[in-house]
Amino acid sequence: MELNNWIAASTGIVLLAAAIFAWKSYRQASKQATWEATNEIYKEWWGKKLRELRHYFYEVFLPKYKSELKGKLSGKGMKEIGELHPDIRKLCYFFDRVGWLGAANLIDVGYVMGPMQHSVRRLWLIMEKNITREREFSTTKLLDSVYLSGFEWLFKRSEKKPQAKLIRSKFNNPRLLSRAQYKKMQNEIDEDEKGFHKDYLGDN
Repeated sequence: MELNNWIAASTGIVLLAAAIFAWKSYRQASKQATWEATNEIYKEWWGKKLRELRHYFYEVFLPKYKSELKGKLSGKGMKEIGELHPDIRKLCYFFDRVGWLGAANLIDVGYVMGPMQHSVRRLWLIMEKNITREREFSTTKLLDSVYLSGFEWLFKRSEKKPQAKLIRSKFNNPRLLSRAQYKKMQNEIDEDEKGFHKDYLGDN
């Protein structure tokens, strides 16, 4: 009887050790996969293709939008805009993919959003009405109710974790920003966005 109890206890210990080892192995593999996926997004963001898309958005599209495009694009869906400005739609689709990956915890979204959050917010503010129009039900087109939802998720996440907060929290050993510097940076970012609203969206 004592031998059976010893065998049962030993078996239980072995099974527990195996379960702990399997859990640690899974956790390590998951962290490695997340790191690799995050790194791929980083490389893509800093690569030639995305650099050209960002340049087009800031240096070509926004100046034209401010002077002539705002009224012309009003009321159009993103697919119509994509025919006229395919690079804008490509940039939206990139942010959409990042958002889906982030929402599923397949990437470290905090790290990838650090350098790109400013662009995410600018592009969403300009394209929001056109994107939501694309989701509207119509008997003349297929319904796409989740169109660019990943992009929207990224934008809403940026409201909860502003860019200055990301920088202060991620770069913390040593810390890049003191509390005073963090507040100053975020105030400057907020003021810049207010100016963007006024210049491009017609807000007061």
